[in-house]
Amino acid sequence: MEHFLEVVENYLVIRRFDLREFETEYEFRPGKADAYFEIVHNGYRHFFFLEVDRGTEREETIAKKINQYERYYKREEFMPNVLFVVPNQTRQKQVLRWVEKYHKAKKIRFIVTCSLENTLRRVLNA
Repeated sequence: MEHFLEVVENYLVIRRFDLREFETEYEFRPGKADAYFEIVHNGYRHFFFLEVDRGTEREETIAKKINQYERYYKREEFMPNVLFVVPNQTRQKQVLRWVEKYHKAKKIRFIVTCSLENTLRRVLNA
């Protein structure tokens, strides 16, 4: 239940932007994201898979998620950004190390943040 509430809290931040689509428990082959969403900014559409991390997932679990996104990327022509929202900077550094370690394709944009609104502003204005 706490995890679901954190997804909702993140939704409340995301909807401050020009949110066009938000779907929780988004299933894709071969996995599932906490959510999928689309934001329109300056006439451009930006797509994201959302992973809300409460700091409880082990390295093996994060590695499995990264692998699932890489397998999805190999099958699809289109790949949204993968946005991990973590509780603090210590966890952010840890998850970034795991992304570096397990992200073999290096073609997917993984974003790890403990400040969702600031990160979205930066990504949308890049």
